[in-house]
Amino acid sequence: MAAQADGHAQLPVTYYRVESNGGFSMPCVAAEDRRAAGHPIVRFIFQRHLETVLYGRTEGSSSPLWKILNATGMGSTALSVSKQSVTASLISQPQYQQLLAVFKSALPSDVVDPCSLGRIRCCTILPLATAAAIARTFGRSDASMAFLRAFSQPVPEAWTLREEHEQNLANRELDLVLEEKLDDLDFEAEELSFAEELTTMPAFTSDHDDEKRMKVYIMQRVPPILKSELDGYITYRTATFAARRQGGAVQSVSAEQDKTALLRFFGYLEKTRRLPEGAMLYLDFLNRPDLGDLVQAYVSWLQNTQRIKFSSIANYLNGLVALTSYAYANLGTSE
Repeated sequence: MAAQADGHAQLPVTYYRVESNGGFSMPCVAAEDRRAAGHPIVRFIFQRHLETVLYGRTEGSSSPLWKILNATGMGSTALSVSKQSVTASLISQPQYQQLLAVFKSALPSDVVDPCSLGRIRCCTILPLATAAAIARTFGRSDASMAFLRAFSQPVPEAWTLREEHEQNLANRELDLVLEEKLDDLDFEAEELSFAEELTTMPAFTSDHDDEKRMKVYIMQRVPPILKSELDGYITYRTATFAARRQGGAVQSVSAEQDKTALLRFFGYLEKTRRLPEGAMLYLDFLNRPDLGDLVQAYVSWLQNTQRIKFSSIANYLNGLVALTSYAYANLGTSE
């Protein structure tokens, strides 16, 4: 619940009490998002504070959370509070100073040495909607549920049912209606976050008949810009070290399969005349807000018109997901 509002600062600041791991009063700042048209007022929270809640106060690394942000395409929603942001007119100098002050004042002493606070010159804020999505992607835990409830964000139904089920067990009670709902949700299946799914998709063996049928649809005349972008993608996926990559390096054959999956999709758009007006077939095409609709039509065409096996369709989509994640993480996309 909201605890208090800071009426003396340039930006409204409200503190929410997250009752997990001893409790944490998390500030939420209402500010204009000058990256978006119309400069809407957005509620932001500090990334490090969210890490404190989800990962525990002794976890100082931002790496796990950044992996989720990049894997789910939400990294571009993060806003750096820094001198560069002031120069870019994303925030004003007074707002920069205020945000840093609010950030540092809320950090628990067991997260950062109080003596080092004076050396902090930047931090990162996240839209509340992004933070809530991260909490749900993080998976069910006391911390993630406490955060979502503190900020009145939707909690997955499966989580609340499981929580009620556990309370019933502790009280030696049985709710048959609840048990039936759990069965309907197939709750006994192992939970897997979207971020994990992106890195654990099963590999399928190519089907000779499907590959032969679809060969004609692979884009043959690849624009130089797209060719250069795909070369960069293959280097990124196969490099031993890549700071923004989710997961480890892959063999070049896997990266080449991703490339073929994209050229097959682009070739389908061209040959079936489904390319949106004015669209250019470069990697940035994967940042389109209507990409999901275009890919759904593609999948329906593969299944109903081309009679492609489900295993091949899954293989083709796996490559598109890998490239879309790369585009989100490296090319940037709107919220």
